[in-house]
Amino acid sequence: MTMSNIVQKIEELSMAVVMVDTSDLQELGDIYKRFNEISTLAVNEFQDVVAAAEAAGKLIEDIIMNQVPDKDAAVDVISRTVSAIQAVVANQRKYAEAGFPEELGLKETSEATDQTAVSADDENQQEIGKAKTTENSDEEGTITLTDPELAADFVSEAREHLHEADVQLLTLESEPKNDESLNSVYRAFHTIKGVAGFLGLEQITKLSHATEELLGSARKGDLLFAGPVIDVTFESVDALKQMIDDVEEGLSSGEVVSRSQLLLELLPAIEAAAAGEAAQSAEEADTEKAEQPAVEEITQEKDEKALEDIFQETPEPKKTAPQEQVVKEPKHKPEKMIVAGGELKTKIEEVEHQPAADVQSQKQARTASSAARVKETLKIDTERLDKLVNTIGELVIAESMVSQDAEILGKASPRVSRNLSHLSKIARELQEIGMSLRLMPVRPVFERMARLVRDLSRKSGKKINFTMSGVDTEVDKSIVEKISDPLTHMIRNAADHGIELSAADRIKAGKPEVGHIELRAFHKGSNIHIEIEDDGRGLDRETILAKARERGMVSNEENMSDKEVFNLIFAPGFSTAKEVTDVSGRGVGMDVVNRNLQALRGKMEIESTLGKGSVFSMRLPLTLAIIDGIVVRVGTKKYVIPTLSVLESLRPTKDDLPTMLTRGEMISIRGQLLPLFRVSQLFSIDEAVEDPTQGLIVVVEDGNKQTGLMVDDLVGHQQVVIKSLGGYLGDITGISGGVIMADGKVGLILDVAGIIKLATGAGDMLAV
Repeated sequence: MTMSNIVQKIEELSMAVVMVDTSDLQELGDIYKRFNEISTLAVNEFQDVVAAAEAAGKLIEDIIMNQVPDKDAAVDVISRTVSAIQAVVANQRKYAEAGFPEELGLKETSEATDQTAVSADDENQQEIGKAKTTENSDEEGTITLTDPELAADFVSEAREHLHEADVQLLTLESEPKNDESLNSVYRAFHTIKGVAGFLGLEQITKLSHATEELLGSARKGDLLFAGPVIDVTFESVDALKQMIDDVEEGLSSGEVVSRSQLLLELLPAIEAAAAGEAAQSAEEADTEKAEQPAVEEITQEKDEKALEDIFQETPEPKKTAPQEQVVKEPKHKPEKMIVAGGELKTKIEEVEHQPAADVQSQKQARTASSAARVKETLKIDTERLDKLVNTIGELVIAESMVSQDAEILGKASPRVSRNLSHLSKIARELQEIGMSLRLMPVRPVFERMARLVRDLSRKSGKKINFTMSGVDTEVDKSIVEKISDPLTHMIRNAADHGIELSAADRIKAGKPEVGHIELRAFHKGSNIHIEIEDDGRGLDRETILAKARERGMVSNEENMSDKEVFNLIFAPGFSTAKEVTDVSGRGVGMDVVNRNLQALRGKMEIESTLGKGSVFSMRLPLTLAIIDGIVVRVGTKKYVIPTLSVLESLRPTKDDLPTMLTRGEMISIRGQLLPLFRVSQLFSIDEAVEDPTQGLIVVVEDGNKQTGLMVDDLVGHQQVVIKSLGGYLGDITGISGGVIMADGKVGLILDVAGIIKLATGAGDMLAV
């Protein structure tokens, strides 16, 4: 058995201990077997590990037989034992440095381990030297990564654990006695500590261990998880996020930046929080203990037969004589407990004497229940997934070319037509399935916003209630990753500018003392809508207009709708804040929101009532790989205009086409004058319709600007797979990409913002 096999067994044991349910005898029996396996594997090289594994196995027996007063505390001892075994085997620590729990009653077997380390061959000396270099790397400012591939997996998994910790900590802040959330946070830190220790990331290990100890005290009831305790745990999560980012940055170089100063500041804070709260909790515990009646002594005999049933394939445990023991009521009560004739008969007897059919039905029920709760998942490289989606897109295009070929349409028999129709249906279903593989819920981003509101509320001193809905709404993975920044800026604005400065101001305005911000997501048509609503002060139209006039953005005579005025806040550097804070007020946040939304082919709409609140609505496509567009024809060319940019299409009359000498061609739509641009002139297309009354006008919108685009005809509505134009053509103003049409020809996707820019430039040239 190689060293890597032993390390793998320890990792599997560590995970089993983290997830163990002390009321599940099967899980406890599995852990017992794993300890026996490690004891057998380590017998020739690690005598101290053998002793620790046997002692831990004995403790598992005591848990099963309800011979321990506190099962949670016993599991904590077992967990620390696994960490110590891991330190000895994987990290080559000495017995004294490994930190075996004193509760096991172990003594170092001999000095053989030290002598072996001193007299090892040159190869082992180099490995030990390498480990010491890693341990002492804090002083040198960097930490060496010994296994970059494993470290990359660690970065991904650690971020998932820290995200889950963030979510559960928010729950604990409102429900300090929520054991499920507390255990979830504890498992997150424990798992990070174990893998970080294996990789030699000492600083992450130290911080995780210190926080885990704090959480362990809360799990045992020694302190209440509130106030300074939860604050310092949040700080630990943030610090670990920084350290994980450092590990990711160091994957290429193999060197990780040290965070010694961060540890020096945070570790004492964790210890102070634990000591302060523990002292207070201890006083409360003494008071409760004085009021409790004496615990009845119960004689308990071990059921040897039950143990043999649980540990079927493991060596027989050492037999012990019946003993008298004071048994306190455990935190995890067995499902049934009967005191009869001085003997304690627990759930083990029920398992032993239960009919086989009942046991089997319970197993099936547990399996069905777990299947309903947990879906089996598989991690796939994003590049492979993208390649699959692109190949499916090519298949759909090829299918369209075949089914719409003129030769086939003219000569196909009913049987061939039926088969082609069936092929088309399967191709479309395959495309939908392929696109759904890239979909993921917005929950992770929304939950980060909950943490952001919590921090902003504490920093500003405002009381804010934050709610979310539609967290399971799914959208393309690339969009989920890119909406984080826009949402962050908008949430900051809602908390800093939207919600009133004080509770007194809200009460004076007839509102509840606590402000409210709601973040919601939902599907509508082929788009996803994300809305941020607050019940704060709302947007002040006159203040925005005054600021815009001061900056020369609008004239005094210009008459603007509320929508146009509100859209002015997206201008670069625009801000109505009277003072700049570290949260907002510099005029860059909403500009970032606008640019990011444009990159995602999205739109923003604002509804606001002064003194009542505001609603910011983002409309985004479900995916960036497929575009929902209107196909138009200009001459012999076909173009695709994104549906999100299209307001309407119409065929004008001569009365709708006034000509203004200074502004070029215009079109009048319901009394509103819009600039009119001919796509045929912009792209120099011959044989296009010249008379607007014989063509079609497509009204498009970019931001708060509306424009009419003249085309020959409307071909139809279609979902098309976007293709890059490649580096050879580069960026072309007015064109955002290409598509392969059903006839096999290439069509271009029009970029509305670029078209308006191009048209404005072309108009200037024509005027010259």
